[in-house]
Amino acid sequence: MKYWLLTTEFPPFYGGGIGTYCNFTAQMLAAKGHHVTVFVPEWNTPTDLISETDNIRVIRFAPNRTKTQDFMGYIAMLSYEFAHVVGEYMKKESRPDILETQDYQGIGYYLHMYKLFGYENFKDLTVVTSIHATALSYMKVNKEPVFKLPGFWMGEMEKFAVLASDLVITPSNYIVDRLAEDFRVRDREVNLVRYPIKSNAPKPDFSFERNNIVFFGKMVYTKGGFHLIEYFKNLWDQGFTHSLKMIGETNLHLHLEDMNAMDYINSKYKKYIDEGLLIFTGKLQLAEAQKHLKKAHIVIIPSLIDNFPYTVMETMLEGKVVLASRQGGHSELVEDGETGFLFDHTEPQTFFTQLQKALALTDEEISLFGKKAYEKIINDFNFATIYEQKMQVIERYLQKKTASNRTFPYIRPVPLTVKAEELALNGSKKELLSVVIPYYNLGDLVIETVESVLKSTYNNLEILVVDDGSNAESQKSLATLKAKYPDVIVLHKKNSGLSDSRNYGAKHATGEYLAFLDADDLINPDYYEKAVRVLQQYDNVHFVGCWSKYFENNDGYWLSVTPEPPFILFHNTMHCALIYKKASYLTTGNDASMKQGLEDWECIVHLTSKGLGGVSLPEALFQYRVRTNSMIRKLTKAKFLDLYSYVANKHQRFYANYASDLVNLLNSNGPGLYLDNPTIDKATHGITGPVIINKFNSRLKNIVSKNYYLKKIALKVKRLIE
Repeated sequence: MKYWLLTTEFPPFYGGGIGTYCNFTAQMLAAKGHHVTVFVPEWNTPTDLISETDNIRVIRFAPNRTKTQDFMGYIAMLSYEFAHVVGEYMKKESRPDILETQDYQGIGYYLHMYKLFGYENFKDLTVVTSIHATALSYMKVNKEPVFKLPGFWMGEMEKFAVLASDLVITPSNYIVDRLAEDFRVRDREVNLVRYPIKSNAPKPDFSFERNNIVFFGKMVYTKGGFHLIEYFKNLWDQGFTHSLKMIGETNLHLHLEDMNAMDYINSKYKKYIDEGLLIFTGKLQLAEAQKHLKKAHIVIIPSLIDNFPYTVMETMLEGKVVLASRQGGHSELVEDGETGFLFDHTEPQTFFTQLQKALALTDEEISLFGKKAYEKIINDFNFATIYEQKMQVIERYLQKKTASNRTFPYIRPVPLTVKAEELALNGSKKELLSVVIPYYNLGDLVIETVESVLKSTYNNLEILVVDDGSNAESQKSLATLKAKYPDVIVLHKKNSGLSDSRNYGAKHATGEYLAFLDADDLINPDYYEKAVRVLQQYDNVHFVGCWSKYFENNDGYWLSVTPEPPFILFHNTMHCALIYKKASYLTTGNDASMKQGLEDWECIVHLTSKGLGGVSLPEALFQYRVRTNSMIRKLTKAKFLDLYSYVANKHQRFYANYASDLVNLLNSNGPGLYLDNPTIDKATHGITGPVIINKFNSRLKNIVSKNYYLKKIALKVKRLIE
């Protein structure tokens, strides 16, 4: 089997849970004769670094091949780079039998888009998503602002990636229950496959230093370290004399307090630090950390949320007594009173009771606990056992794999409120695409626009130019157009505005599909073919857009994303040159009273409110001419606000369904009319631009994160910017 793994972490540079999982999974599959390829980004190389040993090929790819850092935020760009590097290697050597990607940061988002939209090489790909630790779930527990962009959009990417996968696996049932708070995991099958582990170390001797109590983990809320310190503070205040040793990174930012973790700890617990009761070692090299583990009497895992942490498995493999919270998948691993002890943060007294039990164990009892813990890991999580679990799940899926699903996996599906007969062909010509081009005083530009349509690879189309009462000079241009291309239909009407011109053209269109294109813009030859393919593939997709490429007075790009609530109610994510199922469009049309602009956004909101959703192709297939005298450039801030107010009032019932989310988006980001796209940090985008931000993320951020003083300076700068 040809098996590809996509990950942001892989040894030797990363030793976290995801990296450890990918390392062991690659070894496990390779040992059974499968050919494994691991894709991991590497910022410090201009070209791909490829190494291969024992059936495992590691491709450390340079994540800047698409140059999308000019208009995409870091996380979205990383996902896009993953999709492109996979596409490049599939072209060179065919697709894998299975491609597995992590859930974290939604790195599979664009890969799923390519697959669902039927792109070559991607459409028949079997994609497995392994649920490790979604950033959204951990952000919530860490008290980070989950509605602040681009973090909010990263959460949307993660939600979509889970829904869009062919197969979803997870090592614990616990994490599925927690994800159900924000993810539609109950709407699909999630398969339990435990993590594999392998140890080359000799069997432990079960030695320990009595009363040596240790915590391993970063000082963030998710790991439970702050709760643990509070528990021990209560004990110390009552005369408890044993110290607590905290091993792990402390140079971290606490969002709720808006300060460095160690500064916060010193401000609250300096007394206990000075008395030697609370000990911090900081982040240690693996060998040093293992020395502390070997000496430990009790290892405490007080997570507030966790999936199936390797820390617990490694601790049990070392034959140590584990005292762990029930707030994690490790509660399915530790057998209370047999291979360790469990407590519940919702009942704090259980911690003190279980700690007392653990401390009271005799040396012989501790040795027995250690042996049972060791045997549990060796017997239940070895490569052979987990390989069988994984293969059974994969083979079961492949055996029952059916034809393509005709339902696109929206994150928040809106119920369909339109009657079936309204969406019928009703005399329209099947598969014909009607391209409506509203025209008003744009001279010969319309000829260039029409010629771009005539180059379309989708040949079954008609072109209708709707003249909205243009002047005599522009009438000459229309006459020239008609003479040059007699099959183009030119309709004349009195001036009534862009919205009414679009509706007029739609009523005269005879095709099953309908496209609008402004008379000064252009399309790429394959835009309509790809869009119609998606409309034909999904019953619940009613319009399709794509990214925009600016030209004339600007050479940049504009990122378009799938228009779903709540974000589409907060900020428009689509351009005006969309392709519709005509019957769907006619249920709403353009609002003819909106003569100042944003009529295309209102139409999208209106369609979405009826359950007539749309999608965006992840590439720039539409060319938008930036003219200094265009209608959108004449909009003042007051006009923007008036139009936003009009849309919200017209669709207030729909907006009311997402009131809480919209308030949170507004409080976290300010008015939606100032945004560019949801993948970018608005606070810094206006100052430095996405190129600088992404370079900072990829290079400088890593340096700053490791230096206490640089981090304090960066925090002050962040406060000034925001």
